[in-house]
Amino acid sequence: MSNKTYDSDLVARSLPEALGCGDLPIINEALAALFTDLRYASTLYQNKDFSDRAATLVALEAGWRFLMRFQPARDEQLHLPLINLSSALMALNNNSVATILRPTPTPKGGRAPDAPDRHALIGIVVGTVGRLLWTGMPVREAHKVVAAELLRLGTRPGRGTGRMTARTVKQWYDRVSADRPAMCSILAGGSEALKKAQPADLARIVAVLNANMMLSPEWKSRLDGRPRDDARRFILSSLRESIERRVVSGNAPGPL
Repeated sequence: MSNKTYDSDLVARSLPEALGCGDLPIINEALAALFTDLRYASTLYQNKDFSDRAATLVALEAGWRFLMRFQPARDEQLHLPLINLSSALMALNNNSVATILRPTPTPKGGRAPDAPDRHALIGIVVGTVGRLLWTGMPVREAHKVVAAELLRLGTRPGRGTGRMTARTVKQWYDRVSADRPAMCSILAGGSEALKKAQPADLARIVAVLNANMMLSPEWKSRLDGRPRDDARRFILSSLRESIERRVVSGNAPGPL
């Protein structure tokens, strides 16, 4: 862990949910500590002498320590899920697998669902295709253009050793389009609906959310205001940066 220390008198220096001008010194102090710890976690992640688990633990601790600087987080115990995950990861060092880390059994005769990061990627790809369609690009051409970008980035289909093709992009686009009504219905149902949802559905929600964020009316308005070629360059640049930098929402790079 970094050498950054936290004040013992957290209550006296706690932050409200809505910050005011007087909170600036405290929030800057908290952010400095957060970024110091996250940079240390990044150093561990890139150093192969340390496990990814160690880097993840440092990042998680940085997150819940930052949350603890806010009074609502302490009052409502909003940091507990992160602490629970940290404890579960540390327990692995003693060969103890907590419930939260146990894999969901695959139904007999079925296949394991895609990982959440794969669903995040699928959502970004679908959002990129949708944005290209806004520029008047034919759908088949959009599939080919996006597949070519993914191929250049070394992205592979979820299973097998094949190359990324326009057909894969089309399958992802069609899958998210078919999933959107059901996934949006679950989200509209709030926490109770999410509790009752199947794990596979929860994973697929990630793809729908990513695609929806990228295809919002605000983004359409911003892209519609650009020349067609400029908009397409931005869209493909955003795809590349989102994958290279692992931007979950797919909304990199910065504003137009």
